[in-house]
Amino acid sequence: MNPKCNLALMSLYLILCAIFCSPLNCHAATSIPCGGAAAGSITAAAQVDTYTFTAAAGDVITIRAARVTGDTNYFNIVLELDAPDGSLVGTGTWQIDKTLTASGTYTVKARDDNNTHTGTYILTWQKVNNPCNATALNAGEVAVGDLGQTVDNPPWRYYSFTGAAGDVVTLRAARTAGDTNYFNVYLELFAPNGTRIGNALWQIDQTLPQNGTYTILVRDDNTTQAGSFALDWQRLTNPVNATPLNCGEMAAGNLGQTMENPPYRYYSFTGAVGDLVTLRAARTAGDTIYFNVYLELFAPNGTRIGNGLADRPDPAPERHLYNSGPG
Repeated sequence: MNPKCNLALMSLYLILCAIFCSPLNCHAATSIPCGGAAAGSITAAAQVDTYTFTAAAGDVITIRAARVTGDTNYFNIVLELDAPDGSLVGTGTWQIDKTLTASGTYTVKARDDNNTHTGTYILTWQKVNNPCNATALNAGEVAVGDLGQTVDNPPWRYYSFTGAAGDVVTLRAARTAGDTNYFNVYLELFAPNGTRIGNALWQIDQTLPQNGTYTILVRDDNTTQAGSFALDWQRLTNPVNATPLNCGEMAAGNLGQTMENPPYRYYSFTGAVGDLVTLRAARTAGDTIYFNVYLELFAPNGTRIGNGLADRPDPAPERHLYNSGPG
């Protein structure tokens, strides 16, 4: 080949490298462990941040990003997921959910959606059909956690529990710290096969479809606010760690915002079809304006058959029982 042609090609190669691999646009890939988080910063227009993770075929994953700083109207993170062979798997703004078809190292690219705005963000990924670094929860057990905007205190928390097909469960979250107007705990529940089977603010009630390990993802509803929470789950069809009560027996209890003194208490009793029962509670301590005891009654099959304020029942906590057994 003509030396002049070689020189021209080399010059073109250098120009392309200068354009596409400049320090503003090209960054070394950051590896993220499953269930971990990484902090990113878009400091220039058209900047693309690159991350990698290792996964296996059949993994059901979720990738999430959350804005830390930047214009709340215009700075929005677009994610791109590439397979180990470089092919495009999927794209999304703030989130990608995918079932992976190949084993190996995947690449995530993050950028501003219009390639014009700057800001900082947090990024995470998780296997929802076999979660990593998830806190295991037993039925009737309470966990306390924090949501923030740093790698050490990220906007997401992961929990897991073991359930069986047919179990009727309730998941509950309560705010223990944070802005009462803007910090709202959002729950997502994933089945052992990675299918999302429930998502809601504060509470999910669900009949479980499979045996195995379930994943709970906890976040602020807008993934922007910081705060603390208490989380609990209970099996309503066969409650665990519930205090048994005999007919006419009294029980005293406390409600708080810690693992030792949680926001929920569980009790059980045995009834028969046709029994007309009344449940009553009275405040023995607490703010007389704001602390009001709320009761919920579940049948042996897990169906909620009554609920109301203890001192202002609506509907009244008197119920005919339509199922025999523990309630």
